[in-house]
Amino acid sequence: AVWRDEITLWQDCVTKSPGKARPYYNLGMTFVQEGKFEEAFIQFQKTIDINPQFSQAYNNMGNIYSQRQEKEQAIRSWERAIIADPKNPNPYYNIGLALKKKRDFAGALSYFEKYIVVADKPDPRAKYHINTLRTMLGKQH
Repeated sequence: AVWRDEITLWQDCVTKSPGKARPYYNLGMTFVQEGKFEEAFIQFQKTIDINPQFSQAYNNMGNIYSQRQEKEQAIRSWERAIIADPKNPNPYYNIGLALKKKRDFAGALSYFEKYIVVADKPDPRAKYHINTLRTMLGKQH
């Protein structure tokens, strides 16, 4: 088969392996790269329909919910990502940011601290958030 682009490649894989989660996930990621978030969301949903433990698909759905300003849905999706794989650092960071925006500084600090523990190479901004949150919490008492 000749594929015009990555989307047609992954659509072909999905057609040939409809019971496998990875091709749906990869198709979703390709849609994300092209800014087609609604199409991506559908593929991530199909990914977890096949494999409910596919943590990064939940994480990416959370990112799309967040982009839609559906904050509570985003947090629930990220929490589900953690349940699926507690070693996936991304949802801890994302929940930390979401809680910080909601001014739940103690909750945000907790998630950023968990992120630092879980991540192999933590994003340096996490330390900044931790330090900022500790300062804010110090001022609240």
